[in-house]
Amino acid sequence: MGFLEIFFFSVNATLPVVLCMAMGIFVRWRKTVDEETSKRLSALCFKLFLPVLTFNNIRAIDFRSDFSPRLITSAFLGILALFTALLLILGSVVKDKEWLAACVHVGFRSNYIMLGIPLAQNMFGQEGVRIASMLIPVATIPFNFLTLFLFSVADEHNTSPGALLKSTISKVVRNPLIIATALGVVASLIRFTFPTFLETTLLNLGGVASTLCLVVLGTQISLEREMPHARRAVVMSMTRLIFVPVVMLTIFVVLGFRGPELGALFVLFASPCANSCAIMARQYNVKPQFTAQVVALTTLFSGLTAFVGIYLLRALRFF
Repeated sequence: MGFLEIFFFSVNATLPVVLCMAMGIFVRWRKTVDEETSKRLSALCFKLFLPVLTFNNIRAIDFRSDFSPRLITSAFLGILALFTALLLILGSVVKDKEWLAACVHVGFRSNYIMLGIPLAQNMFGQEGVRIASMLIPVATIPFNFLTLFLFSVADEHNTSPGALLKSTISKVVRNPLIIATALGVVASLIRFTFPTFLETTLLNLGGVASTLCLVVLGTQISLEREMPHARRAVVMSMTRLIFVPVVMLTIFVVLGFRGPELGALFVLFASPCANSCAIMARQYNVKPQFTAQVVALTTLFSGLTAFVGIYLLRALRFF
């Protein structure tokens, strides 16, 4: 993989995402979409399109053949370790519970669902796709469960451990992405096949998510308002794109991961902040404007950081 090939790969993987968000910013600036419409579209993405996309991705996995206990366990423990580290480090300087939840949220959660498979395929072909697909449930379930835990922490009504646990469980069992993940795993394990008309419908609905959610995300960024959280958004963007990948990939390299498996872990921990972060932040009203800023910044600059990361790992012969 040459210099120019890596460069254009990074650009082609990230620029379409940026342009879709830019379209959302444009229609908001043109007042084609107002604040209320943006909220309704955000809720629609959260309750329908993203869950269908998640369900489609997970049910396509063959868990019987595509299974690596070491990779899955390492990825899962890596997510938990990253979450805990960010919670402790940021908790020592951010005292407001809502701000702490918002910062940890954008720091630990990556856009693996939308970027994982395309990036893995570009780097390692079908073997990369097979390995990257194994991590979809590993990413989806902890990401969403821990996010809901954070949002429960941010709720000032949850003042006791019992109330916090009850609130988190309540959010989990009602969260559309968690439900879609569970149904996808079941459908994969029993190899359930839908009738053609339902299969086509599911694929069409899932296909909408990739574009519409990004456009809706853009509509949440208003150019007419001041950006009071710009400094904090820049710090958390640098954390997401530089600090997290450097630390986590160093650990996985030391543990002996190489080739497509390291590539899947790279995408999991080096991807920009997931656009679903902004959708969920808006849905649960936990600093949605700040979250949208971080998603926009990390998506915008992820082409550069992905290029540098892939080039270095390739040059050092870890890929």
